[in-house]
Amino acid sequence: MNTSDMGIGMWIFWIFVIIAVAIVVKFMMTSSNEPANTSTDSPQKILEKRYARGEIDSREFQTMKEQLENNKSDHPT
Repeated sequence: MNTSDMGIGMWIFWIFVIIAVAIVVKFMMTSSNEPANTSTDSPQKILEKRYARGEIDSREFQTMKEQLENNKSDHPT
């Protein structure tokens, strides 16, 4: 084995290391610290949480809340 083969092997090794690090970083950046909404929260509770986190403003909150209340009265359980 000559030195050029060793150089190519090292290049391939470092390319794989860089790709692996990039994949790990991307995975960590896209995974959220907040768990997925797999709970059985009611639509009203989910709406309140979104408002509390600042995802929606007060106007959107009131509109959606009224829609939920109207739907609840249309479809009693």
